[in-house]
Amino acid sequence: MRNLTDKENLLLFGKFIREKRELKGYSQEEVAELIGITQSYYARIELGKRNVDLFVSMKICEVLGTSLKDFLKTYHK
Repeated sequence: MRNLTDKENLLLFGKFIREKRELKGYSQEEVAELIGITQSYYARIELGKRNVDLFVSMKICEVLGTSLKDFLKTYHK
């Protein structure tokens, strides 16, 4: 598998968390509130337009019942 660009990784992470959020039935606003960020910031993460630090990524995954390990297994085989 080829190495993905930073932009591709941001888009894939956004897709991953959007799918998990929708499966849980949460709105963007609900997830953002639970992790302590604004809805607009969270929306930009889902769109792959905002880089996100490790700790915010971990919080998002925790709220959505998944992990960064699951993301890596899904998109970085």
